[in-house]
Amino acid sequence: MTSATSLPKRGEVRQEDTWDLETIYPTDADWERDFAAVTAQLPALARFQGHVGENAQTLLETLRARDDTARML
Repeated sequence: MTSATSLPKRGEVRQEDTWDLETIYPTDADWERDFAAVTAQLPALARFQGHVGENAQTLLETLRARDDTARML
């Protein structure tokens, strides 16, 4: 078995061996939109800090907020 000692630069990798990122985000603007949406959700997640164990409802809300953010990520 051989081991790589360094990673090739992206331009040195065959196109068929790279991810087709356009299937995820067709344009940079699409990525920027979702990045802004995730950034906007961070304060909503922060409000749960220190309160997750207070009751079942808070735990449920925390997990749902976390999951919504994770889906976008």
